[in-house]
Amino acid sequence: MGLAERDPDTGGGEGAEAPAAAAHDRAAVIHAGVAVLSWLHRRWVLFVYGLLAGLSLLAAALWLKVDTDPSRMISPDLSFRRDYQRLIAAFPQLDNAMILLVEGQDPKAVRTTAEALTESFKARPDLFSHVLAPALSPMFSDYGPLYLSLPALERLTAQLAQAAPMLRLLAERPDMEGMTRLLGGMLRQKPSALAGSDGLRRLFTAMSEAVRTVQEGRARPMDWTALGGIEGREEPRRIFILVKPRLDFSRLDPAAEAMAEARRIIADPEARDGRGVRVWLTGEAAMNAEEFSTITRGAIIAGVLSFLIVSGVVLLGLPSRRLLIAVITLIIIGFALNAGFATLSVGSLNMISVAFAVLFIGLGVDYAVHFLLRWAEEARMPPNDEPRPLARAAAATGPALAMSALTTVLAFLAFWPTDFVGMTQLGIIAAGGIVIAYVGTLTLVAAVLGLLPRSSRLVAPRKEGRISRWRHLLPAKAAWRIRQAVTLLVLLLAAGSIVFLPKVRFDGDPVNLKDPAAPSVRAYAVLLQEEPRLVQAVSALASGREEAEKLARLLKDLPEVGEVITALSFLPERQTDKLALLRALARQLPDSVRPRQEDIGHKRRIAALRQMIGLLARMERLEAYAPDLRKAAGALRQRLEAFLQRKGKDKKAVAALEAAWFVRLPELINGLQRLVRTGPLTVENMDPALKRWYIAEDGRWRVEAAPARRLSTDAEMRAFALAVRRVAPQAAGAPVEITGAASVVSRAMIAAMLLALGGVIVVVGIMTRSALAVVLALAPILLAAILLLAYTVIFDAPFNFANVIVLPLLLGLGVDSSIHYLHRAREAASGSAVLDTSTPRAIIISALTTMGSFGTLWLTPHRGLSSMGELLTVAIALMLLCTLVVMPQLIDWAVRWKKA
Repeated sequence: MGLAERDPDTGGGEGAEAPAAAAHDRAAVIHAGVAVLSWLHRRWVLFVYGLLAGLSLLAAALWLKVDTDPSRMISPDLSFRRDYQRLIAAFPQLDNAMILLVEGQDPKAVRTTAEALTESFKARPDLFSHVLAPALSPMFSDYGPLYLSLPALERLTAQLAQAAPMLRLLAERPDMEGMTRLLGGMLRQKPSALAGSDGLRRLFTAMSEAVRTVQEGRARPMDWTALGGIEGREEPRRIFILVKPRLDFSRLDPAAEAMAEARRIIADPEARDGRGVRVWLTGEAAMNAEEFSTITRGAIIAGVLSFLIVSGVVLLGLPSRRLLIAVITLIIIGFALNAGFATLSVGSLNMISVAFAVLFIGLGVDYAVHFLLRWAEEARMPPNDEPRPLARAAAATGPALAMSALTTVLAFLAFWPTDFVGMTQLGIIAAGGIVIAYVGTLTLVAAVLGLLPRSSRLVAPRKEGRISRWRHLLPAKAAWRIRQAVTLLVLLLAAGSIVFLPKVRFDGDPVNLKDPAAPSVRAYAVLLQEEPRLVQAVSALASGREEAEKLARLLKDLPEVGEVITALSFLPERQTDKLALLRALARQLPDSVRPRQEDIGHKRRIAALRQMIGLLARMERLEAYAPDLRKAAGALRQRLEAFLQRKGKDKKAVAALEAAWFVRLPELINGLQRLVRTGPLTVENMDPALKRWYIAEDGRWRVEAAPARRLSTDAEMRAFALAVRRVAPQAAGAPVEITGAASVVSRAMIAAMLLALGGVIVVVGIMTRSALAVVLALAPILLAAILLLAYTVIFDAPFNFANVIVLPLLLGLGVDSSIHYLHRAREAASGSAVLDTSTPRAIIISALTTMGSFGTLWLTPHRGLSSMGELLTVAIALMLLCTLVVMPQLIDWAVRWKKA
């Protein structure tokens, strides 16, 4: 009793067998007729295929685009996607922006570098539409004292009030004699009058530094802001520059020109002031551009390696080297047709669908391998005059190839009903490639066989194939026991793997798909660690100021939110009290520096310097003064004595020292006057460039909410996004996008897997009319799927946007091997007899070509494609084990059970 037999308990009897056999016979005749016609008209077939391949490549070169925007892989009709588009419509500079991180230990060098970079980017409006460095806004310098805390401003105004007499004296006499009078007046005061001021010590230090620069021949004007700490805000050691590049989506790489110019600007030595300043370039646009480069480079390398590996495996697996010509012809022409199909069907490739080339190379040869091995098997059996072996091979393998193609196409198209647009595109292209490979096997491969010279090696009778020779190295009973033991072990492992299923997770962060060695990704990691607010904040739109203030208050009350930023966040607090302090100081400060009526001349300058040295020596000796002040006075005295000794006769050097001391004094006095006469800062008079990032042209406000802590896990990011959207339902930003897309893709993966499973069950059930055949076909796949899910947990290889196609594809590909095996088992009327045919060999070669092809993706630096290659390779290996070891044992058990 063979496997083909039926009984009522297993899904059918003679009535079910007859229609299935009749349908199979009709399908066999059709496939045989197509192959024979292609063989008879082989030159015309090759001409038509060559013409179509050329037209396909031309269309792909002219119209096939690559879309590097990962956000477009999700349907734009989803609510969170529409919310993001509304935000971008109001604030377009937020979309595909770049972030420059300028940092160093010297704040002045950092600021100078950031200013130079900002000006360089602004000088290219053709490539960059928005450039903003918030820390460099003139608003912070013009209104600097208002940003101090009230106690800090009180200390500042007290220091300035104490320094006011000195400033008035110097404003009246801005020369060395005026400085001497200043020191003499201080010595006439009680030491306690200077006890609370640090300004004089700073002044001495700044004067000493100016003397040193003049003595070294590189005079540098003295910084008078040191007199009382009047610079206000402390200079930051890290400055961010936000840049919006102009992307040209008509080009293969939309950001190529902008990225090249950005790298040139950053590398320009004129943009840096001093050593130790580092400039990092990251942000969505920068990472997408580098990801495009990584993917295209990796896809090309993977495609070439796939072709070589597949060719090598086929060359070793086929009984004749000449048959490799048919396989390579199918790969080359089929790939060209698949590229043309991609151009006509979807029009563009995304970050995932660029892998279609590797998929076609890995999967396209499977049908040709089964067909060619069966043809070689038939060619050894009389009558073997052409085209009889070809017709018998097509009739024998054609129905199984058709069923395999149909189930694989269904698996690829399983994402079509979902909102995962990116994977849908890959599924459409790959499904087209499967149809091309199936049709090409029966037509193009048959035509090439007609042009190849007949090989005596192909038709020479053989007692046994390689598979059976290796099989008979062990006694039949020992081989059966080993197979049974392995099967039981796989079943036990699958049962134990069930405990890992609840821990299977989906990683929805697209940054985790990118090459971690890429400069922009490394910079993003630094940014995420140091300033997560810049990349993990969400934004909500408000109709105006009142609504924005109300929304900000609600968001601040959330424990998940650490900071809420609106345009009002850039306005100083308690401005009325601070302005009153500055108004009181205005009456004590000089209005301006009096222009000098005459040049005092070299002799008077030398006399003033010597007198100054004496005054400093007296101050240095008086213990009533603070130690720091005495030390600073001594250092200045020593510097002046050394200067007079070396440069005292050099009139130009002495005049340069006076200029270095006083040339920036008018700048100080004018700055102080602006400071004390500062008016209130309001939304209306704030920096327009900064204002535009928070208030749209139509008057809508942007309310930005940053997380209370860095979001390092999917659960934390989801909790933050949900909390914010409960208060602001239309909030958008990276956490909302990432968690929303992750939910979409997770649902899409489950839906696609169920659709693929349902499609496979229906197709196999209709074509075999046997419930037992359906169970046997699906058993190896389900076992491999359970083991694969456990693998993702044990080896921390979570599902992501790129590799979610693995499970539906495993169903489609896995059932192919099952179908071929079952088809041959029904033909041989025994499960074990299949091992003496070419079918196991074809299954092994097909699996090895698929693993070799997908394995090249595993080697690519792009972690998304690499994870796809990893899981597909592991899945195919598990499927091969379950098909060639577990399935024969299940068939034997099924036959024994039916006989019992």
